[in-house]
Amino acid sequence: VSYRTYGIPYVKMSELDSYEYTIDALLEKLNSDDAHADDGFGVAVSGKTSENLTRETLGLEEDRTPSALQVNENEDVLYCLGGSTLYRFSVEKNALGKPEKVAEKVLSYCLNEEGQVFLSKADGEEVSLYKGEEKIAENINGFLLLPAASGDGVVFKDASETLYVYADGQIQEIDKMVDDYIYPVTSSFIAYLRDYDAGAESGTLYVYTGGEPVKVQVGASRIFLPAE
Repeated sequence: VSYRTYGIPYVKMSELDSYEYTIDALLEKLNSDDAHADDGFGVAVSGKTSENLTRETLGLEEDRTPSALQVNENEDVLYCLGGSTLYRFSVEKNALGKPEKVAEKVLSYCLNEEGQVFLSKADGEEVSLYKGEEKIAENINGFLLLPAASGDGVVFKDASETLYVYADGQIQEIDKMVDDYIYPVTSSFIAYLRDYDAGAESGTLYVYTGGEPVKVQVGASRIFLPAE
C-alpha cells in the first residue's frame, strides 16, 4: 500500500512481502510523469515513519530528485543517486537510516550478487570504473555497467566500445565493437550481439565462455535465457 503525505510518496512496508516490492513501488513513484522536484521517499510501519527523504533533505540541486534506487541481496542496504552523488541508507525493520554519501561525480552504478558496489565516475576528461573506492579501469563507457546474474563479475565497455569482464580481481577483454545487447549470466558465460543493424533489428549472436568468443547465429534479434 502506498500513499502520499504532503507530496511525499510512502510505502507501508508492514503490508508488503519483502523490501524488493518496496523498492519497485518507490522507483515507480519517483519516475512517474507527475513527479515533482519536492517529492522524495520514505517508509512507514505501525505508525512509525522515516525521515522525509526529499531533494531538500538530501541537499540536492533544485532540478535533482532521488533516482536509480537499488537494494542489495540481503535487503538491508538501499542505494540511490541524487544528481551525480551516490547515497546509501541502512534498511531497518521500520524505517530507512540516515543517508550516507558514498561517492560524487557518479554517472552510473550497479551492485553484484555479493553486494559489492561498482560505479563509473568522472575523472577530469575521462570516466573511470571503481569497485568501491578502488579504481580498476580508466577511459570507460560510463553508462554501461552490468553485474553478472551470478557471482562477483561485472561487465563494462571502454570508450571505443570494446567489451570487458572484471572478476576475481582481473580484467579480461571479450570482444571489440560490441552493441548494447549484452547478457552476463556469470563472469564466464556472456551472450551478446555484434554488428547490430537497427533497421533490420538484428545482429550476430556470440557467446563468451572464458576463451575466444563463439559465433552462434547471424540475424539474431533477441536473446532469451532460460529461467533458473
